[in-house]
Formats: sequence, structure tokens, C-alpha cells
Amino acid sequence: MDALLAAYNEHTFQGMREHAILLFLYNSGARASEAAQLKIANINWHAKNVLIVGKGNKERRCPLWKSTLGLIHQLVDKRDMSEAVFLNRCHQPITRSGIYALVKRCTERASKEVP
Repeated sequence: MDALLAAYNEHTFQGMREHAILLFLYNSGARASEAAQLKIANINWHAKNVLIVGKGNKERRCPLWKSTLGLIHQLVDKRDMSEAVFLNRCHQPITRSGIYALVKRCTERASKEVP
């Protein structure tokens, strides 16, 4: 998992976004579809948790690490609370297949370091 979380380009916005998504998925245990649907308003910055809406509109609260909150805060700074947290390169909400492609891409990079 450490190799996967380290498989991003820290010098680009896309790399920071990839790292934030991977860290969020690892920290929260959220499904890709749940992460794709996540709204900024679902994050409680003071309580350090997130409201995740899953299958059948079932809701659960999940605590977030300080590092996860910090990365997400950088992504969503000065954006409207009704917007999706994770956006793709075209500034549209990322899809679950987009998250799948991101994880696959990072896994391929990480496997070069840790076969």
C-alpha cells in the first residue's frame, strides 16, 4: 500500500489529485462509486469525518486522517460546497471508471518499484 500511495507525481496537480483519491479510498474504505459521488458538503472539517452515501442511499460516517483532510482541502479550496470533491482533468466529476483507471495506472507505476 505504501508503494501505491507513493506512485504519484508530487510536482503536478494531477499527481496531487491521484494521491488524494488513493489516500481517501484507503482511509475511508469507500467504494469507487462512493468516492466519485462525494460532495464537498459531505466533509465535516471540524469533526474530521466524512458522510459517505452508499448503495441504497445508506449513509455512514467515517473518520478521516489529518493527512487525508489536508490533501482534500487543497483540492477543494474556494470551490462551492455542492460540487464533487474529486474532479477529472476536464474539471468534471470523476467517474468510478475514471477512479478504476487511476488505480490501475498507479498500480503499474508502483509495481516497477515493488514487483
